[in-house]
Amino acid sequence: MERRREPRFECIQDAQLANLETGETYPATIVNISGRGMQILLDRAVPINTAIRVDYADHLLLGDVCYCLQDGGRFRAGIALAHSLTGIATLATLTRKLAAPASQTVPIP
Repeated sequence: MERRREPRFECIQDAQLANLETGETYPATIVNISGRGMQILLDRAVPINTAIRVDYADHLLLGDVCYCLQDGGRFRAGIALAHSLTGIATLATLTRKLAAPASQTVPIP
């Protein structure tokens, strides 16, 4: 019997994982995702309860590691998501425009 509150969607998506406690970053592969969690594959173990950041495509996700198990030559980790932000590229462009000196800004009609 499925116990999850939300459906998980299978995917294969390259991502970058950042350990927010140590500052280390390393490549990861997202293998499934839902509104509350995800499962990723890594080349190294990440301790349970580690606060992490996952960046992929135009998304930034924050969460905590729930489990991390060896799976062949890799590690499979479950992430409980706490926050997500999409449209990072658009946000970066707007931030740069707001930070520009007044003489360089373009008036908004």
